[in-house]
Formats: sequence, C-alpha cells, structure tokens
Amino acid sequence: MLVMLSDRLRRAQEAANVSARELGRLAGLPSESHVGYLETAPDPNPNANTLKSICRVLGISIDYLLTGAGPEPSSRRIRAAVEAARATREES
Repeated sequence: MLVMLSDRLRRAQEAANVSARELGRLAGLPSESHVGYLETAPDPNPNANTLKSICRVLGISIDYLLTGAGPEPSSRRIRAAVEAARATREES
C-alpha cells in the first residue's frame, strides 16, 4: 500500500488531536485552510517553508512527512511538540 503525504499528515494530526485549521494557525501559515488542502489534494506540492512550519509544530522531519523515510514518530512525541507549540502561541 502506498502511503502518501496526506496520510502521514493526517496520522500525525490524529496523534496530537489537532485539527487542520489549528495546525495551520500554529504553523503560522497565511491561510489556515492550507493544511486541509494538503490533506485532500491528489498531488499536493507544498513549498519548503510550509513543510518546515508544519513539521516544526508536529515535531517530525520533513523527510518523514514527504517520503515516510525513517521511523514513524511516536504519538507521544507528536503530542508533546504540538503542546509546546500551543504554549508558545499562547505566550505571544
């Protein structure tokens, strides 16, 4: 079975209990619907800055998100990264 970027993104979001809209906001994307597009587009082509921002919030590597290379990040690690992003966002 071919696992796509959208599948890995959705799994990470589910692990952290974060919606596409909130993830977009935490990542500082210009449009909160950006993440939703990546989840549903048949062939998404995100730019490097978008990927970097999303991966920073989720605590995962760009390589993992794009290709699935390396070990799958644990749900615990993803949740901790998102909680840290939420706390940082609330402080600013």
